[in-house]
Amino acid sequence: MVKKMKLGLAMLGILTAAIVMINKTNAQVNTDVYLNILGGNVTIWATGSFNFGTFPVSSSDITTGKQFTGEDYFRVDDMKGADSGWYTTISVTDLTGTAGTISGANVSMKVDSTGTQLITGTANTNVVVSDTLLSYTPINSTITFIKRDAGSNLGKLGRYAAFPWLQITIPAYQSVGAYHGVLTYTIIEN
Repeated sequence: MVKKMKLGLAMLGILTAAIVMINKTNAQVNTDVYLNILGGNVTIWATGSFNFGTFPVSSSDITTGKQFTGEDYFRVDDMKGADSGWYTTISVTDLTGTAGTISGANVSMKVDSTGTQLITGTANTNVVVSDTLLSYTPINSTITFIKRDAGSNLGKLGRYAAFPWLQITIPAYQSVGAYHGVLTYTIIEN
């Protein structure tokens, strides 16, 4: 009889453990997680220099040009994504040498299309090159280049690039020497 009682107590212990396991509950607590990303700036970058090359003196005007390629491009880094928009401008000074000057009016720029190339970030069809540059346009006075007009931007951020063509007309009988001018690329936020 003692054996039966021990067995009965052992079974009662197993039954009690099973009841405790059945009554065990799981608890769940949710915690909100927040993150705030602040808008950055709109910045620009351009290649350090552009060289048309070397040409012999001529008795007639020489018009020559080439395209910015590879890492030689103009870009806008829009890390702000604001609806207010922005635009860039471009202009060039006269090219001066030790024995003469070539007017900045002889330097022109054009693009193949008004679209920009996405380097990184989110594509944004609102970032375009001004359609005034679809044909060679003198840049001796400031002209609009890459832009994003004011309007809904949906917070799109990215690095957008343009690979324009630069052309120069070297006047006939231009004085021999090396010539240098400055191309100025500027960003203006609306």
